[in-house]
Amino acid sequence: MYDTPEFMAKVLATYGVDYTQPKVLCPFHGDINPSMSVDLAKSRVYCFGCQKSYTAQQFIEAAEPKLDMFQVFKRMAEIEKGVKLQLKPQYIQVNSDIDFEQLRIQAMDYYYNLPTTDWVNGDWTDELDYLTERGFNPSILNKCGAKVNFNTNYSTIFPITDNGHFAGWLCRTINPAIARERKYLYNRGFRRSNCLAGRYTRGHAAILVEGYMDMLKIRQAGAKNVAALLGWKMSQEQHAKLQAEGITQIICALDNDESGDKGRVHLRSLGYKHIIEWPYRKTQKDPGDLSTRELQKVFEYLKIKY
Repeated sequence: MYDTPEFMAKVLATYGVDYTQPKVLCPFHGDINPSMSVDLAKSRVYCFGCQKSYTAQQFIEAAEPKLDMFQVFKRMAEIEKGVKLQLKPQYIQVNSDIDFEQLRIQAMDYYYNLPTTDWVNGDWTDELDYLTERGFNPSILNKCGAKVNFNTNYSTIFPITDNGHFAGWLCRTINPAIARERKYLYNRGFRRSNCLAGRYTRGHAAILVEGYMDMLKIRQAGAKNVAALLGWKMSQEQHAKLQAEGITQIICALDNDESGDKGRVHLRSLGYKHIIEWPYRKTQKDPGDLSTRELQKVFEYLKIKY
């Protein structure tokens, strides 16, 4: 009776989980992006964040950990008979001492457990329409590991790597209404100040940009040593990373606006003596506004190898 798809659906509905969706928010670890897979056919759910599989009974035990075994079976009987529950799930509380490394591992689990998206040979989707309209070709999307996300509000997800090391992920909405409020969504625990998204290697000038998509556009055009601050102001941690690589020359491609100007002043205050300014035109806001050929002309002008 209690190991059927029908009963599993009743349990999920009781605790406010939409079992009609293939992936849902997990109620047990403060989920902000769906990471719990629902498999009614097997009467189970699996959370990639918690790395746990739950039967109907195990789900109730996790939702209400104070119940003893007798009370759990009593609750199962109430759910089966359609008795309305008054108790709410006891969600796991996040400790004030945040374990950032554990959150990074959870973010890695979530990202790598998403199905791989083949942007070149796969179906043409709204996400592909959106990205190609902004000048990205399917090959670079495959190369960088972009995927279609289960969160339909933020339906494209990109891995953030810091000199080849997985640091987290970000999602981009393609919905203009949502974008007006917030364009990007990062995984819980991700610290932008502690990450340079992209590549920066010893012996080369580093192209610095503000946004992840600016970095990706420059990589698509062929330049390799480019990293995004994920904001306009370089942090002390980011500065230390460049120093550790022995990088002293910066090609500053921060946005062509007031915030970007503040970022340039701040770079100089950190002691960078060799700063080459990106040659913006008045109508250009950031490197993402340029086509691949336009970017390559800038590379040639600045003598950047690509």
